[in-house]
Amino acid sequence: MELLVGKKSVWELHQNPFISDYMFYPNIMDLRLHTLILAPALITLPIQLLWGSVIALNTYVLISFALAGFGAYLLSKLYIKSRSAAFLSAVIYAFNTYVISHAYGHFNLTTTWPIPFVIYFLEKLYNTKKIKYAILSSFCYIFLVYSDLQYAIFTALFIAVWSVWKILSVIKTKQSIFSFFKPLLFFLVCVVIGLYPLFSLITLGLSNDLSKPSKEAAEFYSPDILAYIIPPQGTITNSIIASYNAQLAQISFSGPEWAVYLGLTVIILLPFIVMQVIRKRKNCCVFWAFIFFMFFILSLGPELHFFANQNTGIILPFSYLHNLPLLNMTRVPVRILIIAILAISVLIAWILSEIKSSRVRCAVVAILSIIYIGELFLLPIYIQKLKPPEAYIFLKEQSDSKKANGSIIEFPLFFTDRTDILGKKETIFLYYQTIHECKMVNGYLSYTPSNFLKQYVDIPGMLFLVDPAHYGKPQDQDLIILKDFLYDQANVKYAVVHKNILSPLECKYISQFLQLDLYANKIYDDQNTAIYEFSY
Repeated sequence: MELLVGKKSVWELHQNPFISDYMFYPNIMDLRLHTLILAPALITLPIQLLWGSVIALNTYVLISFALAGFGAYLLSKLYIKSRSAAFLSAVIYAFNTYVISHAYGHFNLTTTWPIPFVIYFLEKLYNTKKIKYAILSSFCYIFLVYSDLQYAIFTALFIAVWSVWKILSVIKTKQSIFSFFKPLLFFLVCVVIGLYPLFSLITLGLSNDLSKPSKEAAEFYSPDILAYIIPPQGTITNSIIASYNAQLAQISFSGPEWAVYLGLTVIILLPFIVMQVIRKRKNCCVFWAFIFFMFFILSLGPELHFFANQNTGIILPFSYLHNLPLLNMTRVPVRILIIAILAISVLIAWILSEIKSSRVRCAVVAILSIIYIGELFLLPIYIQKLKPPEAYIFLKEQSDSKKANGSIIEFPLFFTDRTDILGKKETIFLYYQTIHECKMVNGYLSYTPSNFLKQYVDIPGMLFLVDPAHYGKPQDQDLIILKDFLYDQANVKYAVVHKNILSPLECKYISQFLQLDLYANKIYDDQNTAIYEFSY
């Protein structure tokens, strides 16, 4: 759905893509911190116009996987000469369980390719001091920001650690620190220019004027530490574990937010990496080992969970990170894992490059690649044939024929962001908006101003529309105020009642209220959905 924002706003409406009144109507919402994937939406605009959004999205996702692997390959090649070893690094980073799991719907989280390119060009900038690498690195970072802000924050954290490490290296070798800061400063200037549209939102984030995910939410999305080495549910390898210990097999959840399994290839090589790093103490390898350890620990969440996701009460670094401005916008700790996966892919390339025989090395790389990719094919693939509901096709035709400029209100009615929920959240309605293309009173955004949802609670009678089974129907003066909001402010033209989601009692209350109190006429009715038209 977010992919259509660039097409709708820029191409059709000729308006700023960062603001919209298509959700939470009649409010004009700021989309700058929403999972907007604006950069992918804009670069795929020609494909959207020619072949539609589905082909555009699939094309972008496939290219993202290829670019992610190529970026990891180039990054590994900075430290080693072996192409085959760097190839395995590309495979591990591009096709890990975490990214594959998110490809089912969190398309912003499949945009991992800018991360290795940012680091690659920064390393080239450090080594050559050429300004072109500052420009290329800043371009990749800006693209990352406008694809997924969380990844950009994690990458910024990496850049901060990388900069300190490089400064210490410069001091150790008694070089001029100015020679390091000059090109880095140019990179930062380019980034600042590119992020200018987000400055006011960053200020809000620093001042805590945006809704923030709670610590409880971070704990809920914290993975069990054993899930990193236990295959996901639904795979053959997990079934084998289940035959010996069912409770142990259930530790690795199948949901994308808990998909942290590192893969048998990584698990096999990890002890060898630790021994080689300790034995050789090569500067770049020690750095990447530190990065892996740091971001791996952060991905565990605020408290350690062990065996069947039991909370051990052991406080982890993420709990302190969660208190820092901007960084506290991270609701799902495991998303930090993407930096750790990149680090371990580089380390694996390094350790395999130590194999002196090229034939043996290629054979090992081939075997490990087959094992790694083979495990991915064992992951459960959920395929569902989606057909637009007839009700929404009818609504589209009805709206177009009457050239209605009003909005739509959906029941169950909900208003939500990532931290607060008012009503029964059903985000599938938002995808159906791509069919009827009308403005909606309902809404869901990643971030909203603090206490944003309170305005709906303060409207008399609104809680009845949100939860008719528990709140009484508004009377007299309250009904007048509610009608003023629906008729005059929100300009509601149609109401869609989802009978298959609401309880029979809720359907009864909402239907009676629409017809008897709001004077809406039923114009469509099937087994799952009823549509009402307002005739005020």
